[in-house]
Amino acid sequence: MANYFGRKLPRDKPIRLFYSKAERCRDTAREIFNGVRDFGGEAILKEELVPLYRIGINLEFFYEENKKYDILEIFFRWVAGLYSPELWLPLGSYCQKAAEIIMGNFKNIPDNGLDIHITHDLHLMALKFGWFGLPPTKKWVNYLGGFAFSFINDEILLLDSKNMIHIEIPYWWKQD
Repeated sequence: MANYFGRKLPRDKPIRLFYSKAERCRDTAREIFNGVRDFGGEAILKEELVPLYRIGINLEFFYEENKKYDILEIFFRWVAGLYSPELWLPLGSYCQKAAEIIMGNFKNIPDNGLDIHITHDLHLMALKFGWFGLPPTKKWVNYLGGFAFSFINDEILLLDSKNMIHIEIPYWWKQD
């Protein structure tokens, strides 16, 4: 599926792939890369990005919570601030740090380029909520699911679940 996805991406845009260090994310990135390259597109496997893998969580703590709650309940408990910052970085802090790192890479993007970030469903839910104010739903993120966004004038144009949405830019998200 990832290779097929890569084959369907635009060939006239240079594509950079960033990914979590988790093996399944690296494998997905490699297959998207192969799909792009096999059909004459230009792609670069960039690097592992920390915010795509680590969200400031103590893994032992997370595993214990996962025994007691389903992932959506864990997410809501995190958002509500029920977890100590020593055990799990608050959502707002994680989202702002992730934006700084991810947007820092945009400064070097080739003209007309496209950056793709491969990560985990919990990260996608956190970023959609923390960046765009879109709360998670009971419908889980599908494989190769996600969102796309661009800054247009003084707002964000977001593609989410086949819908284009105009959203205000969070006050803390500075654009250069």
